[in-house]
Amino acid sequence: HPDSTIARIACSLCMIDLGEWYDALDVFEEVNESSPEDPRVQALAGILGFQVEADEFQQQSKME
Repeated sequence: HPDSTIARIACSLCMIDLGEWYDALDVFEEVNESSPEDPRVQALAGILGFQVEADEFQQQSKME
């Protein structure tokens, strides 16, 4: 489903790979509003340079 969290994260990662950082940030902002607690969204936040609490992120990652 194109509006799913995972699809939008994948889209954002592709945009980063293409050097389209501002477009990737736009997609991140949308997905962060709808799924802020998703560990994949937190990982994308870290990739984009936002501060992510390492302890919390590691705990969320281990739960998957």
